[in-house]
Amino acid sequence: MQNLIQAGINEGDTVIDVGANIGEYTLLGAKLAGDKGLVISVEPDHNTVKSLKENIILNDFKNCLVLEKAVGDKVEMKSLYKESEEGVIGYLDSHIVNKELKKHSEIEVTTIDEIISSKNLSLVNLLKIDVEGFEYEVLLGCNDALKKNKIKKIIIELHPKYLKYKGIDEDLIYTFLRKYGFNIKKIQEKLTAGVNSRQKFEGETGIRTSNILAIKN
Repeated sequence: MQNLIQAGINEGDTVIDVGANIGEYTLLGAKLAGDKGLVISVEPDHNTVKSLKENIILNDFKNCLVLEKAVGDKVEMKSLYKESEEGVIGYLDSHIVNKELKKHSEIEVTTIDEIISSKNLSLVNLLKIDVEGFEYEVLLGCNDALKKNKIKKIIIELHPKYLKYKGIDEDLIYTFLRKYGFNIKKIQEKLTAGVNSRQKFEGETGIRTSNILAIKN
């Protein structure tokens, strides 16, 4: 995904980093966008947000705005779940692939439409989404911005196994994006946990993810 980010951001751009974690792509985006650009980083886990803010300060970036929220299809309060109290990844689903998660906290959920409206953004040059199976809900929360052509490029880390467990086919995401005039390229497929054999993609030895790039026609 790093190569996609580097190729997708120019000086002065506005970037929204959904699922920012501790800021790997936020920091890269801030460097590329420069002082005239803006990176809005959205991350729901409180401890992870603390690390994210520390990393921004350590790198002396003044062009970043951090929102301690989750992103979905509507503005609401929802429970945040984690695999353990020490985990750094938060989920809005209580189960993932037959694994029951532990309720961690209550979190405010916002939408991309609400962020764009409240921050008075005329254009988002790049929207990056990495939300552990909540990809479709995030896109549904972009409807108004997509209708008004306010999002130029979208990079998504898809989690097909998580989506399938929820009854969502990843093709639904492609159909949704094409409806709004995006050309889609699947850039990379990989397995977590160090497993890289394609024959094991559907096994239990790892979680397959795909990086896709969607560019507005």
